[in-house]
Amino acid sequence: MHLASGDIWKIRPEAKLKYDEKFFQLKPINGYITGEQAKNLFLMSGLPPQILAHIWALADRDADGKMDASEFAVAMHLIEMKLKGFELPKTLPPSMAMPAPAIIPNAPAYRPPVSLGGAPVPIVPPATVGNLVGGFGRSASPVDKPQRTTSVSSQDSPTGVPPSSLIEWAVPQQSKLKFTQMFNSYDRTRTGFLTGAQARNILVNTGLSQPILAQIWSLADIDSDGRLSCEEFVLAMHLAESVKAGDALPSFLPPELIPPSHRRKRSTSIQSTGSTSSHALGDINLLGDFKDEKTLQQQTTFEDKRRENFEKGQAELEKRRLALLEAQRKEQEERERKEREEHERRERIRQEQERRRQLELEKQLAKQRELEQEKEEQRRKALEQREAARREMERQRQLEWEKQRRQELISQRQKEQEAVCHLKNLNKNLTFELEQLSKKINEINETQFVFYKEEWARCKKNPKNNMGKKKRGPN
Repeated sequence: MHLASGDIWKIRPEAKLKYDEKFFQLKPINGYITGEQAKNLFLMSGLPPQILAHIWALADRDADGKMDASEFAVAMHLIEMKLKGFELPKTLPPSMAMPAPAIIPNAPAYRPPVSLGGAPVPIVPPATVGNLVGGFGRSASPVDKPQRTTSVSSQDSPTGVPPSSLIEWAVPQQSKLKFTQMFNSYDRTRTGFLTGAQARNILVNTGLSQPILAQIWSLADIDSDGRLSCEEFVLAMHLAESVKAGDALPSFLPPELIPPSHRRKRSTSIQSTGSTSSHALGDINLLGDFKDEKTLQQQTTFEDKRRENFEKGQAELEKRRLALLEAQRKEQEERERKEREEHERRERIRQEQERRRQLELEKQLAKQRELEQEKEEQRRKALEQREAARREMERQRQLEWEKQRRQELISQRQKEQEAVCHLKNLNKNLTFELEQLSKKINEINETQFVFYKEEWARCKKNPKNNMGKKKRGPN
């Protein structure tokens, strides 16, 4: 990249195409990638998180927390400039405010060899080899550059084995849906993970032995973080079902069983140790090929021919890449259509089941109301019978009481009559006794009167004797 002339912050068309290819490698959704998708790629630059956060803030022009292809190109260009020693601007330069125009692909983004007319194509342009070999911010001796461009990883070859990220996941769609629903039912806090204890309880229910479960865990816990994400849980349950069906458990995870999200992480985690293998080149090229101005000036005519041949190969590769993207898009649309139809079918089944359940519930409620009415009628009749019996008992008790009371009154009257007769007899006796006493009193009074009369007459005849008697008093 010629930095001596023009605006250094302006994104060249070939660089924009390279960034667009990186953008599509991240599998954008509806034309956007999230911060989580871009994080691993940005961290490969080795820049501090604070610098990367500032770059994100500059590139995310609409501050919506996600990036389209234009914003992603701005972010990648800022990372390149920072790695080359330039200070980041405080605000986005005007030349980066508008999206850079796209051109016919002629810049290196993929590194597979393409042979046209029998001529071998170099893995990367000679102008970029010096910066690719040593890693980010490091340069290597130009003498070693031609020898480091002859090997590539088979996963980047368009004519060889397809990349693992393009292989369809071997877990059946029905199993994936079933185990995803199971995962969501256990992940009540929506953390996106199941702890080891939670997953152990679920796996134990499969009935497999502990060594088998331990091997399944080691295969499913791809990132070895002691917990299972949704895809890892689906993989673990799929392996458990395969073992129960009689299949042998693999000693290592085959590429078709690696979850799609982990394939991208694996493809970006290859170490860049300066090795002559294509894995080192693959890791370094994730953030772009940093061109050295001196190297560009030292290229020969042979290198120009190789560049031209490489550009032709890149055009063919871009054509294949677009066809592959189109096939992936159609496959995704077909998968979404099937999932949508499956969801609608399940929704119809659920609604039918809900309707039947509602009808059954209404029948049960009507039957329950009838039973309650019958019970209420029986209860009312029982109350009426008890009330009639109570009234009859009360009447009988009243009659008995009246009879007893009558007997008591008759007995009391007899006693009163006997008492009256007794009192009458007593009164008669007392009256008779009183008459006898009255007669005695009268007789005594008459006797005393006669005595006093005789004494009076005697006193008159003998007064002296009478005086002595008076002194002595009456006997």
